[in-house]
Amino acid sequence: MKKFFCILVVLTVISQYSAGQTTGNLSSGKIVAIRLTSDIYSKHNGKDIVTAIVESDVRDDSNNYVVIRRGTPVDIEATVKKARSVGKAGEIKLNCLNTTAVDGQSIRLMGGYNTEGRNKRGIALGVSLGVGIGTLCLPVLCVMCMKGEDVTIPANTRLHNIVIDDTYRIAVKE
Repeated sequence: MKKFFCILVVLTVISQYSAGQTTGNLSSGKIVAIRLTSDIYSKHNGKDIVTAIVESDVRDDSNNYVVIRRGTPVDIEATVKKARSVGKAGEIKLNCLNTTAVDGQSIRLMGGYNTEGRNKRGIALGVSLGVGIGTLCLPVLCVMCMKGEDVTIPANTRLHNIVIDDTYRIAVKE
């Protein structure tokens, strides 16, 4: 039984050397730099396609091999809310989902980016109710239709602290 096991191990090692492949480990918690390649507008209410790429090569834990190449696309989930009346601001939330390793494995990511426009709720309610009720002037109540600010995230924005969500063994070519 020991001979069989030893022969199996030797054959496995030989086959890996003959294929020219080795494996690199990619541990949970490894930071990945991501850059947006498209503008995102809250006023479009999620109708834009959000695209992003890995900004720089990601190396394995031993720092010997590149396991995720620079320029690899990243899947992003975007939640976008338009600015609304009564001073509510626009909002964009991005959640990085996954990217692809050099051997084709899907690598799950964890992290994202949130931003919100300026909220004008206090101004809209204060002016419309305070002045409108005090003077019984109905046109002043139209101030309640005031919207908060929309927000934009420009292309080339870097998303920091995006980390690998799991531990992976990735086949790399030497």
